[in-house]
Amino acid sequence: MSDVLPVSFRRRISCSLEALSIAWLISGVVFAIFIKGPNTISAWLIWGTLFFVFGWVLVGIQIVAFGDRSLKVNQLLLMLVVGAGGAVVMLLPILVTKVLATKGGYRWSWSPGDFLWPGVAFSIAGPTGWLYRRFLSKERNAAPPQSRTGT
Repeated sequence: MSDVLPVSFRRRISCSLEALSIAWLISGVVFAIFIKGPNTISAWLIWGTLFFVFGWVLVGIQIVAFGDRSLKVNQLLLMLVVGAGGAVVMLLPILVTKVLATKGGYRWSWSPGDFLWPGVAFSIAGPTGWLYRRFLSKERNAAPPQSRTGT
């Protein structure tokens, strides 16, 4: 039996939000560098934040609820699952638009451009899953508060 205590829900949320905020900040800088224009920062603050929050609600909360078991799952698998979740979040507006435009028909004309932003989201969300796992692992391996105070 392991002497390591499970990480509390509050700390798992904290690790998740920390990983999310780092990914959001790096993505915002990259977005501002590549998409030049007068309202780039405003667009990122509105749309980038919206997609990150939506992604955290759809994917992040479930990973947090998964608990310490995410440390037992293969790291690559966790990154693929989180990356796929990020891609789905970015694909949802396209999918909803196509469904509404065709009134539920199944003959959609997809273009490779439709998968550009979901691909970008996959490449951002995957490392964010790795970062969350790293923060969670650090938190789990940290000494309990009693041993830090010397009591």
